[in-house]
Amino acid sequence: MKKELCFTLLPVLMTMTMTMTMTMTQFAQAETLEDAMVTAYLNNPTLQSQRASLRALDETINQAKSGWRPSIVGTGKFGYRHSESVATFASNG
Repeated sequence: MKKELCFTLLPVLMTMTMTMTMTMTQFAQAETLEDAMVTAYLNNPTLQSQRASLRALDETINQAKSGWRPSIVGTGKFGYRHSESVATFASNG
């Protein structure tokens, strides 16, 4: 009876072992530290929020500096005038 049970469970155990091995290899893919950091940098919502806050802060710095930068103000005028006049001369004579 023990041999029969052993031979009956052997295919089941082999199938379970193979399934677990295949599942673990799917999750344990080799990834370099650089790849892991890039993935975290691109997909982490906390990091994305902080980057957006930093961009907003950088913009306020540029706005604050703009008051100290030189500015140019100019005015101009452009026009066109055309007139025709007909002159008549009277002769005394």
